[in-house]
Amino acid sequence: MYRLRRAWQARGLTATVAAVALCALAGPTADAAARAQGRPADRIAFARVTTTVAGLPRHDIYVMKVNGADQRRLTRTPDDESDPAWSPDGRRLAFTRSPKPYGAKRDVFVMNADGTGVRRLTNDGSSDDPSWSPDGRRIAYTTWTGGGAIVIVDADGGSSGRVLTDTGDSWGPAWSPDGRRLAFASNRDAWKDPDFWSDLYVMPADGGGASRLTDDGGSYDPAWSPDGRRIAFTTGRTLSMMRPSGAEKRSVSTLLDAPRSPSWSPDGRRIVFEAGLASRQKPRILVMNADGTGMRTLAVNSGSPAWSAGQ
Repeated sequence: MYRLRRAWQARGLTATVAAVALCALAGPTADAAARAQGRPADRIAFARVTTTVAGLPRHDIYVMKVNGADQRRLTRTPDDESDPAWSPDGRRLAFTRSPKPYGAKRDVFVMNADGTGVRRLTNDGSSDDPSWSPDGRRIAYTTWTGGGAIVIVDADGGSSGRVLTDTGDSWGPAWSPDGRRLAFASNRDAWKDPDFWSDLYVMPADGGGASRLTDDGGSYDPAWSPDGRRIAFTTGRTLSMMRPSGAEKRSVSTLLDAPRSPSWSPDGRRIVFEAGLASRQKPRILVMNADGTGMRTLAVNSGSPAWSAGQ
């Protein structure tokens, strides 16, 4: 995500980025069922613009019910916090923290779902885009030290990170539901202007050969469906879908303003995402059915949705 932000700024675009939240219909009955099963109720984590620093938006992490109610602020620091990612059991959140909005110095942190117990996971000053493995034991993230690369580290921080990619810039890892593969974006096959080029790839979760899924130079933000049969992603001005093999690509949304960061509901029926980052519009959160119908706006001044897994 940081690479995209730099590109937008280089082109003079005013990207009021955040990291998101909100989504569709679930209420007290869903919460009650979750409590009865001894698990947290479904939530959406997001980053909301809370102030500006030198004209740039600064964000804090929030959570809310999936119908938009009960919004609670989790972080209250002078730093810019974004990119929330839920642990599979819904009890922890990984996120990115930087002293300055879009700053070059940033790291991945982990906290409890209520905002307590914050601890640092990375120390290179150039990390973002955390993503939990389905078993909750590892976190994949992007490091920008010497160029973008995908790294995996133990979620408890007990081991040093292992770099999985070494060709071109790679970023935005997303685990498959079975934990065997990682989808990610990369400019490794760019034939012009690599700073503005992005295609999607998939590789084994322990590294190794990557297979190219798109070849349009403008695909970002892969997100696996809960059943592992589809990957949602953004390309151009639409939210799109494809098989994990790269087959059956199709747009599932109307034309949008710079859609980003799709996140699936646990039942695979809906997708929440952000739009409006690369224009004068304020960034907003939208939700729609997986077939593209029923789209509606849920929030403004927020972005990068993260729907809890609902395990």
